[in-house]
Amino acid sequence: MRDQADQIPLLSVNFTAAQLSGPGSARRVLSRLAAYGLSPSSLCIEVTERVILDRAGATILTALNTLREAGVHVALDDFGTGSASLADLSTMPVDMIKIDRSFVSGMQEDGGDTLAIVRAIIGLGQGLGKRVVAEGIETEAQSHRLAALGCHSGQGYLFGRATGKPLPIGMAWPDGAADNVIPIASFNQSR
Repeated sequence: MRDQADQIPLLSVNFTAAQLSGPGSARRVLSRLAAYGLSPSSLCIEVTERVILDRAGATILTALNTLREAGVHVALDDFGTGSASLADLSTMPVDMIKIDRSFVSGMQEDGGDTLAIVRAIIGLGQGLGKRVVAEGIETEAQSHRLAALGCHSGQGYLFGRATGKPLPIGMAWPDGAADNVIPIASFNQSR
């Protein structure tokens, strides 16, 4: 990895509360990045609402703030499935909000409640200046609907199946995308 560190566009890793709550947790992450010759901006830490609202929340928030100040990206994963309030969301040190796949899959169902929730999450994220990513996009209809709603990044089987294997070093992501997150508009235009 050290020899090809400049070829890693963005590496996303799910973190638990235990990995972020100890003293020096941010320092350990930054030290490991440095040991492999990776820029902090090449890492995106994905955490759920539950992780940030853990009983060690103050320590976790300190670690996330330290990591963000160093250039690490932070994503709020599976948004909408936890118990964060809007007040919590406004203070969370995140760059990206990832709409949970359960909302994306429910958008096409009758009733409209799920579609209204997705629309609200997109508006909320954009209003807070966060990048919004839809997870679990499996159909072109979902992709087009999300793009029409203003969500311009997504990931899911429509763009590529998970392989269960690490991405080979040096393999280019389509359209410069990283972490299987694809700009929806450019994907829809290529179809």
